[in-house]
Amino acid sequence: MSVVITDINSTTLQKTGNMTATPEKEARMLPLDEYYKIARKIIIHFASPTLAKSMVNDEDAMSFMVEALIRGTMRWEPEGGRTLHSYLNQCGKWALPRWILNKK
Repeated sequence: MSVVITDINSTTLQKTGNMTATPEKEARMLPLDEYYKIARKIIIHFASPTLAKSMVNDEDAMSFMVEALIRGTMRWEPEGGRTLHSYLNQCGKWALPRWILNKK
């Protein structure tokens, strides 16, 4: 199965600089296994039981969710009004429908 990754406009990224690795952003990065745990919890909580079971057992689905969480960590701004955990939950909720649409 192929996974379609959302196309990101490079011009926008250059203007905002959100995906540029700075020491502050690198310091808040979590270990990879922590991203997997968060992704699993989001899938189990927000997906239907049958979808959750198939996604948790699918390596492509898990890596898609983990990638969304890592990108969310890079985009998160401390003065944005929400915690990192809250923002990662939101990123996971946005990634679920993208996975379902790309899977079809």
